[in-house]
Amino acid sequence: MSRKILLYGDLDLNVVDGSSIWLINLAKLLLTDRENYVDILLKKQIRNHILTGELEKRYRVRFLYAKEYLDHIIEVDENNIEKILETIDGLRDYSCMILRGKKVTERLLKSSLLSKVIPYLTDFCHNKESVTDRERQFLKSLYGSVKAYFVQTEAMKEYLKELLLVDGEKFHVLHPVVFSGIQKDSSKKERAFGKQDKTIIYAGKLAKDWNIRELLEVMEGLWRKDPKIQLHFAGNKVNRDMWEYKKEIMDKLEQSPNIIFHGALPHKETHKLMETCSLGYGFRSRKVDHDESLEISVKLLEYCFADVPVILRRTRMHRELLGEDYPLYADSVEECQEKILLAVENGRTWEKASSRLEWVRECFAPENIYENVRQALEKYPKKTMRLLVSGHDLKFLKPLFAYFEQEFNLEVQELAEYMEFNPKEAQRYLKRADIIWCEWLLASAEWYSNHAYPHQSLFIRAHRFEIGRAYGRQLDLRRVTKIITVSYYWMEEFTRRFRIPPEKCTVINNFIEVDKYSKKKSEDARYHLTLAGALPKRKGLHRALELLKLLRKRDDRYVLHVTGKRPEEFPNTWNVPEEKEYYLNVYETIEREGLSDAVIFEGWVDMHHFLTRTGYVLSLSDSSFPESFHVTPFESMAAAGAALALRWEGIEYIYPEEVVADSVEELAMRIEYLNRHEEDYQNLVKQGLQFVTEHYDMPIIWEAIRQLLKTGGDYEEFCDSYGERASVTIPGGEEDLSHSEAGGACTI
Repeated sequence: MSRKILLYGDLDLNVVDGSSIWLINLAKLLLTDRENYVDILLKKQIRNHILTGELEKRYRVRFLYAKEYLDHIIEVDENNIEKILETIDGLRDYSCMILRGKKVTERLLKSSLLSKVIPYLTDFCHNKESVTDRERQFLKSLYGSVKAYFVQTEAMKEYLKELLLVDGEKFHVLHPVVFSGIQKDSSKKERAFGKQDKTIIYAGKLAKDWNIRELLEVMEGLWRKDPKIQLHFAGNKVNRDMWEYKKEIMDKLEQSPNIIFHGALPHKETHKLMETCSLGYGFRSRKVDHDESLEISVKLLEYCFADVPVILRRTRMHRELLGEDYPLYADSVEECQEKILLAVENGRTWEKASSRLEWVRECFAPENIYENVRQALEKYPKKTMRLLVSGHDLKFLKPLFAYFEQEFNLEVQELAEYMEFNPKEAQRYLKRADIIWCEWLLASAEWYSNHAYPHQSLFIRAHRFEIGRAYGRQLDLRRVTKIITVSYYWMEEFTRRFRIPPEKCTVINNFIEVDKYSKKKSEDARYHLTLAGALPKRKGLHRALELLKLLRKRDDRYVLHVTGKRPEEFPNTWNVPEEKEYYLNVYETIEREGLSDAVIFEGWVDMHHFLTRTGYVLSLSDSSFPESFHVTPFESMAAAGAALALRWEGIEYIYPEEVVADSVEELAMRIEYLNRHEEDYQNLVKQGLQFVTEHYDMPIIWEAIRQLLKTGGDYEEFCDSYGERASVTIPGGEEDLSHSEAGGACTI
């Protein structure tokens, strides 16, 4: 069971500011719980990937652009939010929706969707005496209609309880989330290592109330008093209220001798830069930082988590957070400059300020914050992911359906032939799926890759047959999560032939149901050889006849069994002149060499029982056009028999070297030797059974498939699911989002 969570903040993720960082970090926080799958609804299409790039690589996070659901909508606002959410929820069936923004939330007050909504609002009046009756009524109606309600701080919770006259049981504190590179057990000395003396960091937007012009004035004064003090300025978003000063500010940022202007940086790089600086600038106007404020600045927390003492205004919230005697409070531009000089010149002042940050890091540790979030999420139902399997000839997959049904709600679109794909039928299936599995890279794979929604995962399993078809060139790879091949050789061939990026591919071998095969053998089984499937000619039936002739020269008890259809029973083979000529020559050889009684065409057989009669199953395919996997020799191993194969390209990735030979003559000598040496034969059989059990038994392959469907091949997700780094190669992946155990409680 999983939580399918939609996350929407009425903000533009192309812009790097506190609100957009809040949303990205909340998504990261939700990812720390492997049961959560997060869809971020975008206000605007992403064009600047500075903030989103890291999460775009993660499997359990999807970015949803409204136009891909409703073609006429290119930007989400309060006028269309209800229609968009109804459309997407109708396809995805969310557990809950976390929404930030008063305007969009107001539009949902009478919607049936409200039962799924967890609001997070900060854009309301924080003064009880100034709040309007209309706003008060809206907040009270919202509280009465939802199951859970996120507030940023305990102070905000208490304010709303008093304002709305409610018990507050639905309120859950969701502090701004910051992820730190600082290790919990690192010492002050270790944290100070790498910090540059006399460096100040400002990372954020150019806004009037953020006192940017005042910061530049401070830097001019510091240049006269101590030219070694430098400011690192990261950010380039200019608010509307600063447009008239844009040129003046940019000129100073680019030309001032004590300012290093970095412009916009990816968030991870901004945090790394922050950790090298010794002070942070957070001195904002009284309009945003005042005693009535119920909010905590995301940027303030980022400075704290980077162990950067910050210059900031003395407010009630800041005093509760950092203490009454925090040494770097400032109430004017002049005092701001004085406190910077004090901090860079007096080590004790800096250390006292730094020591106050440790409590903040513990109080606002992500694992502590998530505990509050988890309690809210538990009020909403978990969902079983819906898996659609589409394709023809599902023989390599159907035995796994019982496993699929344990984890997923399974639907199957089974085609009689791959070209009989019905798009209208597929459209109905598409609307009911979270995960799509296309068996064979053919018509269904092409269609689903071009029609899947952004919230859906698409896996395509390719075998070998598809390499000669053009469907691989028609895929929209942006919608493909992973292409699965059953061997490394064919993974390389698919990437080369269809120009598929290697990171889009992974290998999961075919499975063998080891327990279903009888381990008993008839007395003369070792004189019976089997070629399971002789169509088409690349399967090497003529080589099997050569082997049989060599063996019968020494012992005429050897018999070759050929299972499966004869060529004349299969029009796709018999109607190809080259194939037909090949098999007519094979039949002529059987007659000419007197092998009619030694070559038995069995037709269809139940391999589980048939293999009790045979001691060796052969793989003799053309080396230049090799097998994708070749299941039947492994079936022999599972049935306590021997498998022997001629070397073909890529066989070393699939078979143990002990069963591979380089010529028919070598195979003949090996069979003769094994039949003379009982102990060696039994050892080979024992090793084969162990090999197939450890590598290809159905539960093992199912676990690989299950992990792929759960993690999408994201290496970090895969490692987290096992609780440690794994030695399994799964392409893709990003940084680890796991965290240490929870610390103490926080009352801010």
